[in-house]
Amino acid sequence: MPSKFVPKPKVYKSARKTNNSDVSAVVLKEYKPVKKYIEELDILDYKGRRNPKAYDEAAQKLETYITTSYGWNGHIFNHLVDYEFAELDEVDDDDFTPENDPNGFAKASHLEDLKDRKKKINKYNDNKPKVYAIIWSQCTNAMQHKIREDENFETFDAAKDPLQLWGRIQEILLTGAGQFQNQIKIRLEAKRDFDRMRQYKTESVGDFYQRYLVEQQALTASEIELPDEEEQAMDFINKLDVIRFAPLLADLDNATQAGRDEYPKTVNEAMSRAINYKVVVNRYNSGEINSAVV
Repeated sequence: MPSKFVPKPKVYKSARKTNNSDVSAVVLKEYKPVKKYIEELDILDYKGRRNPKAYDEAAQKLETYITTSYGWNGHIFNHLVDYEFAELDEVDDDDFTPENDPNGFAKASHLEDLKDRKKKINKYNDNKPKVYAIIWSQCTNAMQHKIREDENFETFDAAKDPLQLWGRIQEILLTGAGQFQNQIKIRLEAKRDFDRMRQYKTESVGDFYQRYLVEQQALTASEIELPDEEEQAMDFINKLDVIRFAPLLADLDNATQAGRDEYPKTVNEAMSRAINYKVVVNRYNSGEINSAVV
């Protein structure tokens, strides 16, 4: 009687055989495809709502990581434009005549500079697919599906353009925007969150300044026009922690009453004014009040 046919199971590299010669005794480890992320970087996830904080933290880490590994390719994360390599000074044939360049050193140096610039540009462009792959690999399936909704996805995916990919991620994280979402609702939510934003009690001025800029980016991404610089500076000052900076606001208002306009005119100036302002903090210890200048 012919022996019963036993189909041979598919064996992965992780499989190991026992001493038993029966093929059915082959022991297989469960095969689980694992999505690999770079641990130093944040995972980019889409959860159906805007998340400016996640965008800012991811941008800072990506800029550091990519700049360390790929030089100027890290420029896109906080500037949202490709890096532009400086143009060389214009020259003409008269600059390299025997009279002006008797030994030919100037011409040779110029040609070397041209070659070096071209080499840097080629390297920058060669790195783009690598940077694209890193960004894409940090995206969850939900984020990747959201990115694919973009009408230009096939174009920038084929080109492996990290700038276009990052721009789409910025839009998603700052506005929560998707192909099927109401744009008016997105703008109202971005404006509401910005108007409600205030400095936390324990938040440094520098951290608040960074958060303020990110929320401004969210407004811009939602197609909301920002006010002029002076109004932005006033808004920043008024969003500072009222406990710590009430004296500063009083000083500015008192100066106005005295006929002096001492309000900062830019957000950078407002931030600098707040950082350098000496704040008196009262601390209570065993019923006694101890004051400290910070």
